[in-house]
Amino acid sequence: MSFFSPTFADRRKMPLPSRPSQSPLQQSRDLSTSLSNLPGLETLTNQAGKLKDAVKKVGKKGKQKLKKDSGSREQMEDEPLMDNRMAPSPGAGDKMDKSKAAAFSKMMPTSIGWRKPRQERFDPPLYKSPPPEVEMDLTDSARPQKDMPGRRNKIAEKVMAAAFNHSERRQIGKGLVGRVLNRSYRKQRIDSEVKQQLESIEDHRPYFTYWLTTVHVVILIISLVFYGFAPIGFTYTQRRDLVLQANLVVETVGYMEPDNFWIGPRPADLIHLGAKYSPCMHRDEQVYVRLADIRREENDTGCCIRTDNAGCVQTVSSMCSTSFATFAKWSINSGPNNLRRSGPVCGQDHRTCKVPASVKPNEWPDDITKWPICKESFEDSEYPHTTCDLTGRPCCIGIDGTCKIVSQEYCDFVKGYFHPEATLCSQVDCLDDVCGLIPFGNKEKPDQIYRLWLSIFLHAGIFHCILSIIMQMTILRDLEKLAGCLRIATIYLISGIGGNLMSAIFIPYRAEVGPAGAQFGLLACLVVEVLQNYQILRNPGSALGKLLIIISALFVLGLLPWIDNYAHLGGFICGTLLSFIFLPYVYFGEFDRNRKRLQIVISTVLLLLYFMAMFIIYYLKPLRNCNWCSYFNCVPLTEDFCSNMDVRLENDELHPTR
Repeated sequence: MSFFSPTFADRRKMPLPSRPSQSPLQQSRDLSTSLSNLPGLETLTNQAGKLKDAVKKVGKKGKQKLKKDSGSREQMEDEPLMDNRMAPSPGAGDKMDKSKAAAFSKMMPTSIGWRKPRQERFDPPLYKSPPPEVEMDLTDSARPQKDMPGRRNKIAEKVMAAAFNHSERRQIGKGLVGRVLNRSYRKQRIDSEVKQQLESIEDHRPYFTYWLTTVHVVILIISLVFYGFAPIGFTYTQRRDLVLQANLVVETVGYMEPDNFWIGPRPADLIHLGAKYSPCMHRDEQVYVRLADIRREENDTGCCIRTDNAGCVQTVSSMCSTSFATFAKWSINSGPNNLRRSGPVCGQDHRTCKVPASVKPNEWPDDITKWPICKESFEDSEYPHTTCDLTGRPCCIGIDGTCKIVSQEYCDFVKGYFHPEATLCSQVDCLDDVCGLIPFGNKEKPDQIYRLWLSIFLHAGIFHCILSIIMQMTILRDLEKLAGCLRIATIYLISGIGGNLMSAIFIPYRAEVGPAGAQFGLLACLVVEVLQNYQILRNPGSALGKLLIIISALFVLGLLPWIDNYAHLGGFICGTLLSFIFLPYVYFGEFDRNRKRLQIVISTVLLLLYFMAMFIIYYLKPLRNCNWCSYFNCVPLTEDFCSNMDVRLENDELHPTR
């Protein structure tokens, strides 16, 4: 005999019994007569009574438990309050409302009736908060205060569980980019050994990502506070104003200042902050050849003294008005007391300077470009060029070290570096003014090679920094969870240095900032990750092709101005080699394991050769005449589209250089 009664659906399918020919009273009498004749009826009756008593005891316990669990969310929302004994199954043809149908659909038949599934029966009851309108009427004493500590503990447990949750750990070969590009594993290639390797890979916290992002933001804020903003645009912005010149004439002065579409400081300010700029990093012969030409021109200058005693200025004879001024220039026939040909210098003379004095063996040479700055002079002087008021002094303008003898008002207008202590351009070091930071150990040999890594932490503007933060909080953060803080920091920094080194070779006279090379080193990590896990990825060729298409598109964007494509290329090369060295990998057999170990050795050797070749080219064999090199970095769509970001002065013939 089966203890399971038919379900409600089965009963609905059962045929209805035919109408009996006898009356119901007659049928009842016949049935009682037949039952009284059955053997063992008393035994069955006793057993039924005992079973009924047991059901009552179970019912009492169930009713008590039901009262305790009355706050259960599932019972309050999904079930009507029922007696602990389950309602009997409806008979065939009986109507059943929706609430009963939902209750019976959750029941399961057992030997003693119907019960809820095990999972629902043993779930702890949850506190169901009353509706807002009811909660407003409750007093503090009526609120469920006993549940609050438990709720706090549950919140703390959830926070700690989320902090130590590794269910969303970074999967090798997939990661964030893999999820975006719908990458998946080939399960048939993941055997027990490969699975054990995958499970043994640790999941790291992205501490380096957070530190780097904080540093980038702080440095950008400081640079904007101290240096301000350059004009926003893609070419140049023209500025004009009436400015007092060194000859005491007010003239209209104009200059073209380079724009910055990143919304940030001027190029000269970026160099001061530590941008990659080759003339500040080593001795550039082209720069010093130009400075030598400037000094030869300055050696032919003299002192133009105004006849109305309004002042004097150092200039060439062609720029000194014969109507309102007198041009003083020494020659071999100057007199028996002076046999010099170079000079004089406005405001300075070797015969009147007290500190430093021109006496043997430290006598000043017959070349004013080698004269020192006179710090103290004798009070009495009979020479007119030493007693006049100087109306012009050296001013360093632009990022290429150009020096002019101009008024302070003019120098401030063009945002130059004015030197009130000097009288000649040869007495100041404009390149040191442009570079800033730590002064050169030797004036003739710039040595700020640390700009290769310092520029990684700088940005050209707000928009530039936002793009870097997006890159770091997505790709860098994702890779750091796989590789760890030290490994990903090594890949990031060395890739950035390698990219800046290549940029300093091919485009030495452009001030470049930002982690462009480091970011392309991270993209190289994604490519190497696909190559190293080629066997377990489904459609690895498609995954590799998608990555290469994205990287190629970024190289095309690098043809725009203010984007360093050579840093991209150098960073990608270094990032590829570093990824083979530092990224964790999974091997598929002993041969594959040895092959990947050999890759580490080969990549290390190639990385060292790369840096050796780059430094040899940079210091010993610099590229002088490479006309095509600039086209890989910027395509000149207009005349000023790929300019070198230097200041352009107008009416330059009116203001003599040096």
